[in-house]
Amino acid sequence: EMYTFMPNTNNFYMAGNMGGALSIGLGAYMAGKNVIVCGGDAEFVMHLGGLTTAGRYKNKLNKGKLNYIIFDNESNKSTGGQSSYQSHINYNQIAKNSNFNYEDTITSLDSFNLVLSKKMKDFHFLQVKCSYDKSVPRPPLHKVMKNKF
Repeated sequence: EMYTFMPNTNNFYMAGNMGGALSIGLGAYMAGKNVIVCGGDAEFVMHLGGLTTAGRYKNKLNKGKLNYIIFDNESNKSTGGQSSYQSHINYNQIAKNSNFNYEDTITSLDSFNLVLSKKMKDFHFLQVKCSYDKSVPRPPLHKVMKNKF
């Protein structure tokens, strides 16, 4: 969805990556970049190893900044909108146990704006409860393939 609203940025889009966004973000962080990784709830669970691996590097490199935002619509839009069946999982507790700072689950646009207006710490995790958007398309393949850091 971000591509639709911000097409002319240096964002690196990984549509359909099935859990690899945080691993790519960790690599950029280790190269000294300030990184915000945005993913979905299904993506989060598909690659928990990315979260636990990233947590190992907190306070060790101090080169950049790594923050991870999960948009939790309780579905896997990338593969057709199937339910993720993950409402029983406490994402914040998993993030905490993986060395990430975290906020209470965000449930409104006002609370999301408030959190973003604060200076987020390095290794910050945000779970944002949201709805499923059926009308916003994926970025075009040529844009996904041309992205560079």
